[in-house]
Amino acid sequence: MKKKKKFFPLNEEIKIIDEKNMENDLAKKELEKALKKCLNDLPINYKEIIVLYYFENLSYNEIFDSLKIPPGTLAARLSRAKKYLKNLCQNRNR
Repeated sequence: MKKKKKFFPLNEEIKIIDEKNMENDLAKKELEKALKKCLNDLPINYKEIIVLYYFENLSYNEIFDSLKIPPGTLAARLSRAKKYLKNLCQNRNR
């Protein structure tokens, strides 16, 4: 007499772990951690523009409305902030 096999339905998705994706996720988390450290060292007038533009995804007009600075000043400050941030991060990795 043969025994019947019992099947139990899975209620959760089965995730296949891809080693390459795990490495990419880890690298991304490390990069985010390093970037946050560098951001904390930025002067406040640069930090606020970087955060609003890149992390809050606000447009130039929305940032202009929020900070009440002229568009030309906003563009120049964002450019300087990116250079400053780049230098900070590069100097930390040396």
